Amino acid sequence: MKILIIEDDPMVRLINHRFLERIPQLQAATIVECPSAVAALARPDLAEYTLILLDMYLPQLSGTEFLAELLGRQLHPQVIMMTAANDQQTLKEAVNYGVLDFLIKPFTFDRFQQAMAKFTRLLAVDDKHTVSQTDLDSLFLGQRCRFQQRPLPSYPRG
Repeated sequence: MKILIIEDDPMVRLINHRFLERIPQLQAATIVECPSAVAALARPDLAEYTLILLDMYLPQLSGTEFLAELLGRQLHPQVIMMTAANDQQTLKEAVNYGVLDFLIKPFTFDRFQQAMAKFTRLLAVDDKHTVSQTDLDSLFLGQRCRFQQRPLPSYPRG
């Protein structure tokens, strides 16, 4: 698996890289860093990335402009937006482009882990030929759902 970090701040890139290395399910992944969306788009191996950690405020090309370019190239990696942008418009655009998660900087390692757990649940579903509702509940709701059936109360007739 290949993961691409697109972030213009070298210190933030390093932190994200180190966070990824702390996730047991991702330790075998190849992690590549890019300082801009333009540099990422120039990579000949861009189609090989399973996950992209993407900043919004980048030189020359914004995160959402990068997402538009990915769609234009028919590339559909999973994307987690990690940005200081906390305005409604940026959030709407990112969601409309299909980001898997949206983390507002600064975020904690715990929140980062939650985003990576969502990503790994998606990978588990991707590996299956058919999926169950339980698989989908795990993906979309973040946990195995166990609904306890309660007996219906009896009401008097009429």
